Amino acid sequence: MKNTNKCHVFTHPAERLEAQWSGVESSARGRHAELEDMLTECGRFDDRLADLDHWLTGVEGELAMDTPANINTQRLRKQNKVGNLGLGS
Repeated sequence: MKNTNKCHVFTHPAERLEAQWSGVESSARGRHAELEDMLTECGRFDDRLADLDHWLTGVEGELAMDTPANINTQRLRKQNKVGNLGLGS
């Protein structure tokens, strides 16, 4: 009887420890899945950002080759004035 009592003393804490360990494992598996999803999302974001950067670089090059909008506006205003003067005479 004395021997059975000693086993019972160790069995209860072991069961409690096993239950806690199962909870920790479950939480770790859930967190691992969350982190994997986040990593996938970060990869998609990085791909989209690279595409945007590539597009912006191309547009920047095209805009650098264009004449400034101010010069075009001034030229159009001068043409409009000349056109209006020509129509009036």
